[in-house]
Amino acid sequence: MKNRSLLLAVSFAALLACSACSSSSTAPATDTKAAAVSTKPIPVVFKKAPAAVQKTLTDNAGGLKIHGLAKCTKDGVVEYKGHVTKTDGSKTYITVAEDGKLLSTKTVTPAGKAVKAAAKAAAPAKK
Repeated sequence: MKNRSLLLAVSFAALLACSACSSSSTAPATDTKAAAVSTKPIPVVFKKAPAAVQKTLTDNAGGLKIHGLAKCTKDGVVEYKGHVTKTDGSKTYITVAEDGKLLSTKTVTPAGKAVKAAAKAAAPAKK
């Protein structure tokens, strides 16, 4: 009896999980918040990424090593995300679709360095 109850509970949980997956991918989105379905990033070794993804990442890395490559799904689109760190400490985040299309790039400068650079630019020039 215990085994039958356990089997029934597991089957019910699997049915709920499958119906949630299929309804989120096939049902039309009526709420923008509900439409933003994404998965957790999965770490990926660069050489294991699709060739088109590798090429786009390399083309946009400026000769720097790509770090933190991860694969995730956002709104039904498979994305690969990685970043490069420049010598000034800024990081450029690169997002590429599975087919190699560049989706976005974003450069972030460390706050401390940005403040120092702004202060240096605002200071009067020394003679």
